[in-house]
Amino acid sequence: MPNLSQLSFEFIVASTVKCGHGWHLPERAWTDHRLMLVRGGCGELEHAGQRVPLRRGCVVFGLPGEVYAVRQDERKKLSVSVLRFRALTRARRETTLTEFRPALVFQPAGFPLLEQAAIRLTHTVPGVPAAADELSDALLRTLLWLVRDDRPQTDDHQGPNHAYQDLKPALEHLRTIDQREPSVTVLARLCGLSVSTFRRRMQECFGQSPKQYILRSRLDRAQGLLLESPYTVEAIAAELGYSEPAHFSRQFKQHTGLSPARYRASHQ
Repeated sequence: MPNLSQLSFEFIVASTVKCGHGWHLPERAWTDHRLMLVRGGCGELEHAGQRVPLRRGCVVFGLPGEVYAVRQDERKKLSVSVLRFRALTRARRETTLTEFRPALVFQPAGFPLLEQAAIRLTHTVPGVPAAADELSDALLRTLLWLVRDDRPQTDDHQGPNHAYQDLKPALEHLRTIDQREPSVTVLARLCGLSVSTFRRRMQECFGQSPKQYILRSRLDRAQGLLLESPYTVEAIAAELGYSEPAHFSRQFKQHTGLSPARYRASHQ
C-alpha cells in the first residue's frame, strides 16, 4: 500500500451537481483518478459487462485507465460530488493508487464524513468545477485517509472483518426505508448475538455505541430526505419516527450545525 505522506496530489476538477434528465457518463477509459460520491438518487455503474447499482452512500473510486460508465435512473436523478485528481511521487512521476483503493464501488461506514468534506471542497461555487490550483493536496490526502479508515476494522480474536460480517444483518436492517429507531435487543437478535457482544462489535467496528450509530443513521437519512424530497420538516420527522418535530430539529442541528430548514436552503 502506498504511503500517502510521500505522495503529492493535483486536483483536475472538483464539482457537485444534481444531474439533469438523461445524464450519464459514457463508457470510456478514464485518464485520472476519480472519486464520485453518490449523495442522492439512483443509477448504476457498468463495468466489465456487469452492472452495479448506485444509491446514496455509494462511492465510486475509479483508477486511471479503468473503463466504466455511469447511468442514472430515469425517475430518480443522481446527485453527486466528483473529485478528479492525479497522484505524484516525490520525483513528480504520476502513479496509480491501485493497492490503496478499497474497491471500484463500495459503501464506507463513515460516508457522512466523506460527504461533508466533499461539500466543503466542491461547493465554493455550487455546480461550477474548481480548478486544480484552488485546492491543496493536503485536503485530498485527508479525504483519501477517510476512505481507508472507514473500511471495516479487524477483530483480533476472529480474523479480518469478522466483526463487521457479524453485524451485517443489523446494518442492512438500518439501511431500509423505514428508519424508525429499533431496539438494540432486536438488532442483536438479527445478528444472532447477545446484547453485550453486539455492543462490543459495534464499538470495535465503528467506535460508537449502537445507540450512537442508530442516531447517526437516522440523521443521515434525514439529510437525504431534505435534499431529495419535497416533504416538510414535520413530515420528515414523522417518517423517521420522531414524535416531536422540535426534538428532531435539535438533534439534526447538533449533527450538522444547521437547522433542517437552513440545511435544505443551503443546498438548493
